[in-house]
Amino acid sequence: MASVAVLYGDPMLDGIDEVDWSAHLGAYGPAAEAPGILRAMAAPDVNTAAKGRYDFASSLWHQGTVYPVTVLAVPFLLELATTPGVHSRDDLLHIVGALCDRRQTTGADQPAVHAAVAARSDVLLPQLADPDPTVRECAAFAVANCGRHTAAALERQLATEQHPMVVASLLLGLACQDPAGAADRLRAAALNRPFPVPAAAALALARAGLPLPDEMIVPVATAIAGGAGWDSPWLTTGDPLGEILDRVDRATAAALVGALTVGGADPADPGDPTRPTRGADGCRVARVRVARAAARRFRHWRSAPPDLMPHVRDLLGDRDPQVCGVAVEAAAHGGEPAGTVADELARIAVAGRDTHRGAAQVALNTLVRLAHPGWRAPMLAAWAEGRDPAATDLFDDYPPAFDPEILAAARHRLAAQLATGVRGNPVRVLVGLLGGWGPDAAVAVGDLMTALSLAPAGVPAALAGIGPAALVAVPSLLVAARSGDVQ
Repeated sequence: MASVAVLYGDPMLDGIDEVDWSAHLGAYGPAAEAPGILRAMAAPDVNTAAKGRYDFASSLWHQGTVYPVTVLAVPFLLELATTPGVHSRDDLLHIVGALCDRRQTTGADQPAVHAAVAARSDVLLPQLADPDPTVRECAAFAVANCGRHTAAALERQLATEQHPMVVASLLLGLACQDPAGAADRLRAAALNRPFPVPAAAALALARAGLPLPDEMIVPVATAIAGGAGWDSPWLTTGDPLGEILDRVDRATAAALVGALTVGGADPADPGDPTRPTRGADGCRVARVRVARAAARRFRHWRSAPPDLMPHVRDLLGDRDPQVCGVAVEAAAHGGEPAGTVADELARIAVAGRDTHRGAAQVALNTLVRLAHPGWRAPMLAAWAEGRDPAATDLFDDYPPAFDPEILAAARHRLAAQLATGVRGNPVRVLVGLLGGWGPDAAVAVGDLMTALSLAPAGVPAALAGIGPAALVAVPSLLVAARSGDVQ
């Protein structure tokens, strides 16, 4: 690169000094910094150019918002994005497309920014044939978002394009412009093109509210299960499977999840702990993806957990710890239907030794919320080992029913806490648990009084909950009250 200002003998950013940048607002007020940012983006030094792009996103496109100055920057941004030799032109083309996409860009000036790009869209068209497929992929995104007047150019490129990533981008662009008109082409591409085209076709149909035919389920699942990443400018969340599942109907979601969880799993087998995990790494990646996507659908659709929980059960039995861990997270978002996988959660909870993190603790939390008896064994084991799982904090909102075995274990753990100097919430939680059982916990009055100095507010409340059996503690409470040790 010859210099910051000249590429291939042509002046770069010609006219940039003729703009009164400080007269126009950016994210932080008058945008006097704009020409310096644009010049940095054109710099031959890769780090300087990267800093320029970062500053553009900070000052001229702050957190997805555009400003009056952004409109003036459009011609210069387009020049940078279309000039060979400028660093990261794919990123610049991605920015151009995102500025035109109302899902990614907001602000009162967004229509003006879009209009400024669309009026100059002819300079973007040659980028569809750039030698670099990453540039072509992002060019398709930018060109398509200019408006429907670019459809013919996208069609011409699609007719000859062979790179799957670029084909996916072109298909998404055409579908964005004319969803219904692209439906047949999307379905055909899903059946005949390699990854990521089937996933892109499914995403385009889902975004358009159009059904995914049954014959697309296996190709889409196969594409997603391949394990390859797909970093497309069209992905606003980075989770195409999650978005697809969010948008399709219940039957399609269940069929797609089922196709992704069938085969390649390695169910837990305590009888053979040395058995290696089956399947390629791609299968593991796919099962992690489907568990995360199921959790996302659980959060958004009340109807989803009953439909998908049988598939989550399969994922909970996977020997791969990442697959199992993400499946536990999915079950945690499943509400009452997670009770159908409570036995699997209990097995996972018993195996854990962490007190605040990990799949075992999430499983234990879920069991407590479900009031499923499966929480008892891991909780008793933790207390016996001197651990206080974070799940005990849930007892305030999900108080367990009285159980003599739990009562004995809670008293023993409370005594151990006091003996070893445990302070704070673990003590308060057990005091509240005992008090919540009322007269059934009368045997614990002495234990509670021992904890008075560490839970001066909780112990009197717990004793009051126990009732008449706690009257023996009144003299000691009065003494503590006079000395200010009771709240």
